[in-house]
Amino acid sequence: MKHARQFEYIVIDTGPRSSVDELRDLVGGCDLLVLPISPETMSLDALLQTPEALHGIGGTYRILLTLVPPSPSREGRTLLETDGLPVMRSSIR
Repeated sequence: MKHARQFEYIVIDTGPRSSVDELRDLVGGCDLLVLPISPETMSLDALLQTPEALHGIGGTYRILLTLVPPSPSREGRTLLETDGLPVMRSSIR
């Protein structure tokens, strides 16, 4: 990623379950890792494995909720915040 410093933003799209080695490479080459996730139970279960892997690697990450139902639904957000995970204040409907 030696050319990464030439750009202000770089977006890398990966599969839903990156390996520890892939996560290590991603975290090593970025200032903030954004983990987009829909607030469905199956998606949340898969996501919860990623912060566990990132805990051992280090780096800064935030969770971005996507495909969110209209207000006042807090589906998914409450679960993630209760677990102490860093969830972005904004979400994508």
